[in-house]
Amino acid sequence: MKLPTSSSLKCIIALPVSILLALSAVSANFYDPTFFHQLNQLSVVQNWCGVLGSYSGGSLVELFGPAALFVPWFILKLSFSSKNYRSRISTSYFAVILLLSVSIAHQLWWPISLTELPNSSLLRYPGYAGVTGAQWLELTLGTGMTNFLTGAIVVICTIKLFDELPFKMLISAAIQVGIILPSYLLKQIWRPLLQGNSIELSTHFPWLKPNQPSSPKSFPLNSDSRSGDPMANGEETSP
Repeated sequence: MKLPTSSSLKCIIALPVSILLALSAVSANFYDPTFFHQLNQLSVVQNWCGVLGSYSGGSLVELFGPAALFVPWFILKLSFSSKNYRSRISTSYFAVILLLSVSIAHQLWWPISLTELPNSSLLRYPGYAGVTGAQWLELTLGTGMTNFLTGAIVVICTIKLFDELPFKMLISAAIQVGIILPSYLLKQIWRPLLQGNSIELSTHFPWLKPNQPSSPKSFPLNSDSRSGDPMANGEETSP
């Protein structure tokens, strides 16, 4: 019997766990039971992954807020990392610090009242870790210093994880969606409107110049050659 390799074990364990956590976190509901509270009976669980998703993803959302969506990403990337054991330990440390910092930043910069919580979306959920950490930092350092320190830690951890986690792909996608795509759409909208004034406007906005259809090459013909008179083509009629 052939034993499964390390890569096979990673695909069998890490990939399903990451997908399960992501789906259960996205579909977390305030009224579903978690490890922290038992509001409803198990028969009315609304999580996409059922009771298992309610207790796993729902508990992560209650603990970290929207930052819980980082957890399956971290698990997947660290499982398939090509670095050595010590480097992965260091990456895990900065990933946990980033998770806590984002949870605290969410509570500081996007607070929500308890009355709005039952009808709020996932992006508004405050995590217990973020609420506790924000309150402790504000009592210890003050509001201004807490905001500065939290932002600095998020930036530092992002820089530390820049090579290990696909931040480059996310930044490239954000640039394409935020800059390149609107420019392309603007060009497509203005192109039909520039047909009449393309010469004047293209001097100021070359990138908005409409594409002119290429005209077929024409070969000038002598008017005499089109006539049916053989004398006009220099030909002599035979007697």
